[in-house]
Amino acid sequence: MERSLAVLDETAHQVRMQTTAQERADKGTADAYSRRVRDYVMWWDSYQQHCHEHDPVWTVVPAFPVTAVKAALFVNSETMREKVSLLVHSQAL
Repeated sequence: MERSLAVLDETAHQVRMQTTAQERADKGTADAYSRRVRDYVMWWDSYQQHCHEHDPVWTVVPAFPVTAVKAALFVNSETMREKVSLLVHSQAL
């Protein structure tokens, strides 16, 4: 019985892993992740430049490794910045 339950558990786990991989592939997660990392690096570099300009003894902290503190600052920046509507942007062109 123990072996059968273990095999069922492993089978269910494999099915879930396959489903998750398909869901991610269908949604362009890899592309979105790459864009977010690029946005983070650009933002972090700019943020560090700003810190150094306002405090000449500031030691620039590299973007990687990403830490919880860096991620929290980036997420805050992303949620607080003014968003550009695609509809408004396309009408301006």
